[in-house]
Amino acid sequence: MDRINGANTIDIGGGKRGWRQQNKAAGIAGTEMTSAWFNAVQEELMKVIEAAGIAGSAGDWTQLYQALGKMRRGRYAVDTGGASNTIVITPDPATITLTAGDHFFIRLANPITGASTVVVSSLAAVALRRADGTATQAGDAAANQLIETVFDGAALRIVSSQAAPVAPAASDIVHFGVDTGAANTLVATVAPGITAYADGQIFEITVAVTNTGTAVTGNFGGGVKSIVHADGSNPLVGELVGGTKALFAYDGGLGKLVLLGVPKAYVDAVNAAGLATRAATGVLIAIRRITTSGTYTPTPGTTSFYVTLEGAAGSGGGGESNTSGSAPAGGGGAGGRSEKLFQAAAGVTGTLTLASGGPSVPHATNGNDGGTSTFAYNGVTLTAYGGKGGLSAVSGGTGGLGGDATGGDINTRGDPGGGGSQPGFPGQSGNGGQSRYGTAGRGAYLNAGILPSDGTDGSGGGGGNGGNGSYDTSGRGGNAVFIVMEYR
Repeated sequence: MDRINGANTIDIGGGKRGWRQQNKAAGIAGTEMTSAWFNAVQEELMKVIEAAGIAGSAGDWTQLYQALGKMRRGRYAVDTGGASNTIVITPDPATITLTAGDHFFIRLANPITGASTVVVSSLAAVALRRADGTATQAGDAAANQLIETVFDGAALRIVSSQAAPVAPAASDIVHFGVDTGAANTLVATVAPGITAYADGQIFEITVAVTNTGTAVTGNFGGGVKSIVHADGSNPLVGELVGGTKALFAYDGGLGKLVLLGVPKAYVDAVNAAGLATRAATGVLIAIRRITTSGTYTPTPGTTSFYVTLEGAAGSGGGGESNTSGSAPAGGGGAGGRSEKLFQAAAGVTGTLTLASGGPSVPHATNGNDGGTSTFAYNGVTLTAYGGKGGLSAVSGGTGGLGGDATGGDINTRGDPGGGGSQPGFPGQSGNGGQSRYGTAGRGAYLNAGILPSDGTDGSGGGGGNGGNGSYDTSGRGGNAVFIVMEYR
């Protein structure tokens, strides 16, 4: 289409041709009205109307409005039907004829409890079907739920739905804090803050002062509680090392804070305390934590050693967000764990291959699996398979499975990653699977008015966590780790 091209046009600015008003008294001719220009205008408008599947009609002056409404991505309409499975909508602009590709966002008045129909703009009812073309069933959508539908030429198919937001469980949120208390008395103000403990709450606390006794307490906002191991025993002296992070879970049945895992700093402190120098037969002489591939050579004087090969973890999936809420992703699974007691053989070394955790991924992408790790000694091979990556929000947001293990006296599958919460605000991506010698990354949390964030990385075999929110990066999986306890 071009601007008017008849005689006697005027410049209306920027070299653009425009219409000139006739002035007979002044002898000024008006712009010539050409058939070519009017035909161009007519065909430009009819192209839009016909492309929307509407036949031209001289008696209908709303056809261009109808066409623009049909061609935009979806029209919003509220169900006015009086019963379940009988949906009635009146979109604006009204639909004169249903055409394949017509797109509607429908706010349901009643739950779907079985096969359903939809009446659009008083036209004949058409079936409402699932995305695969099968009839709707009970539980497919709830009252007040928003469903997105597309007409396939015979029926409206549900291509997506937005459920009501579901708040994350207490165990899906990690509360962070820095200890300001003295030795044996941890005190921290955590974020997100709490006023009372709930069963399963997770706390990551940076310890201020190394504990000097076994009776240790913590107050993270819900009152003073004893700190114990999972078996109910007290922490060992020096187990909570100043300047390092420790992970706790509140056990509502015990009414206590449970210390999760054994901090790496404590393993290092045990070695520094002199266990590696003990010489009595059958006595532990060293605890070694190895994080790189290579050759394992037993400490001189070792007669037997107990190894734990903990595999690499999967990374979390990438989340999504939009103006309606978040679509969280799943956390990565922890690596498998293989344990075995070896008898040391003179002059024999072991071959250790430690895999990396699954790399982090951007939004709307499935997480990566952790690699496979092995330890071979004197004809025996332990294998710890990597944990699976968490699924992205668009793939369902479920957590990755933990890796398996073979070859050991004890072979344990790694913990699975946590699944993302239901879409909407607030949203919580799944935490990574917990490992024995590392820390699982936490999933990102998103709420209205809070900027989306990345998931945090796992460490030492702990699963990475799913990022939540638009364009978020997931947490990477923790790398494999090899723990060996050597005895004389």
